[in-house]
Amino acid sequence: MGLTEEIRDILDMWKAIESSYARLHESEKCNIRKDLDREPKFRGFDQRENDDPNREYKYYSEALEIIEEDENYEEFRDRYLNTHIKTLPNYQDMLEVYKNNKNNLTADILIAILEHNPTVPHKNSGEKQKWK
Repeated sequence: MGLTEEIRDILDMWKAIESSYARLHESEKCNIRKDLDREPKFRGFDQRENDDPNREYKYYSEALEIIEEDENYEEFRDRYLNTHIKTLPNYQDMLEVYKNNKNNLTADILIAILEHNPTVPHKNSGEKQKWK
């Protein structure tokens, strides 16, 4: 899978997560918020150029370009998308769960996907999620 294709898959996943969350009944949203510190929202990639073998900063740069040029992702345009933490390995894990369930994004499935998200700390764990 190429860089651009993977970024589009990640953006599509987040678009689906956010829109599915918005359509949930308030009680289901409450259940998700019991597990998470905040509402699920795409927060971007790590912009830092470091010794990261994944070169996540390339994902950051390419994602900004895709978001700016493609109307399908305009909801992400006005966001600050530098996470200051590595997200790519976790987004890749999230994609695996998402791809197997993308036609049935219930509250429980959203929680299962978001368990892999480093930008959403989990309340029930007593600590922030362990990042890869």
